[in-house]
Amino acid sequence: GSLMCIGSEQHLRFRYGNAYQVDVTMEDMQEEKQNGESMQAIKEWFIKTFKGSIVLEDQSLSAKFRIPKADNLTLGAAFAKIESALISLRITEYSLSEMTLEQIFIHFARQQKEETGSVAGLDVDEKVYRKDDL
Repeated sequence: GSLMCIGSEQHLRFRYGNAYQVDVTMEDMQEEKQNGESMQAIKEWFIKTFKGSIVLEDQSLSAKFRIPKADNLTLGAAFAKIESALISLRITEYSLSEMTLEQIFIHFARQQKEETGSVAGLDVDEKVYRKDDL
């Protein structure tokens, strides 16, 4: 492996935490078709309103989005935009937060390529001896 980042927690979050995460729960419409249409409307709104946003998870009544901090988008501005659409999108609850250090590390781990080949000092054909064999 290789070292991807080093620094204090605050430095790593500032440098690599370039997005907000939003967890959304919508009103249960009691019919699966209506729930699907409502969730689709929520996803389309987030993608249209926050350029470059992506859907991280999508379940029947909840979804997670990653919103980039593009164009100096502040937490307060993102909060205000979501608040203005709560009723029309039938969102019952949501959370908006900066990326956690754990989410940043998970992002790095997903980008990592698996190492293949032999490791120096370890030969897979090498016979393993136990203490009793000697």
